[in-house]
Amino acid sequence: MLNDMTSEQVKEIAKKERYAIVQHRTGPAIVVAGPGTGKTTALAERFISLCQEEGCDQFRIVAVTFTNYAADQMKKKVIQQFEKVEALKLRIGTLHSLAKRLLHQHSNKLNLPSMFRVIGRLQEALLIADVRPELKSRKAVIGRSQNKYLARFKASKAFVPDLDVIAKLPSNRWYATQEQFDECYSSLLRYYRSVDWFDVVALAVKLLQEHEDILSEVSGDIDHLLVDEYQDLNRADHELIRLLATKAKSLMVYCDDDQSIYQTGRFANPGGVKNFKNIYRDSKAYPLLVSWRCGSSILDAAWKLINVDENRMPERMPKKKPIPTPEIECGEFEIRSLKSEKEEIQTILSEVQKELDSRQPPNDILVLFHGREIGRKYVETMLSNDLNVKNLLDRPHTASKSVFSL
Repeated sequence: MLNDMTSEQVKEIAKKERYAIVQHRTGPAIVVAGPGTGKTTALAERFISLCQEEGCDQFRIVAVTFTNYAADQMKKKVIQQFEKVEALKLRIGTLHSLAKRLLHQHSNKLNLPSMFRVIGRLQEALLIADVRPELKSRKAVIGRSQNKYLARFKASKAFVPDLDVIAKLPSNRWYATQEQFDECYSSLLRYYRSVDWFDVVALAVKLLQEHEDILSEVSGDIDHLLVDEYQDLNRADHELIRLLATKAKSLMVYCDDDQSIYQTGRFANPGGVKNFKNIYRDSKAYPLLVSWRCGSSILDAAWKLINVDENRMPERMPKKKPIPTPEIECGEFEIRSLKSEKEEIQTILSEVQKELDSRQPPNDILVLFHGREIGRKYVETMLSNDLNVKNLLDRPHTASKSVFSL
């Protein structure tokens, strides 16, 4: 029935949805939208609408994005669409950068060096090298389990309730406890005047929870708080958002728990979408149902994948799949369930070869993969079958006849 809608009918639905979101002024709200439905555009439109409101202070409107790239794109959209906005007064950035700024301003409250630095992966490796002898002096070891200890340390900073879900430690009595590792690792961070990346938001939460005067000052400077990609934030992020919105006239988060992709690396908590109404009891829910990026065949295929996910939340909002725009369509789309990695690679090779041997072979075939290791296996298999592989990760390969893009 939805696929039979005219272009004008679809546009009218989208217009009404965006208008409701843009005009929301009081209290918490959640915008739940599928892929390609224009969450970021709706956020930018709302930001501009708030800036245009008479008597509104642009500096008291805060938009939080998930990445620096998203923040830059948001700023460009706002500046392009609203000429009167002052670029220097745009408070658009990542939650992490906002938290880091708070820590620098109030470092003395947490006994942090005023000029602390946030460490990256290289510094982590160097710290682990220092952790080993320190633990050895205490007659404890971490063996080859350093990644497990480190993952659990980070997960605790993301407020993950059960660290065993992230990684289980060796049971040998010679191995260090998680508490010993955390103490040693944190001590070395302080020695090097550094903060772990995952500690930034956790420390900002601690700062606001323990100092009511700072919480009152920080939250009092925010009239409207907008949060993008809420499903990819972890529990510590969610708590920081709650604290920042303490005095805000409105809080609006944009999300889709079906698109949460950082549950492992950043310990994202898509359950925050489900629990939003429990935390913010008077909240309103707004859907964005029209997908401007995908045709009906892609949405139908994606919905099949979503519906077979046993871990999917039954309370997901909205329960209807996005409406495909009638102006965009695509070709064949097929889902296959394969039993093994080997079968998957061989199936892909067979399909690629079939396309290349057809009467009108394509110029390029794009294959996307989940991780580098399986990607290397794809490449090796294609090369062994005399296919020309163009590696889009800037690792060129040469062979003969056809083109296979990775």
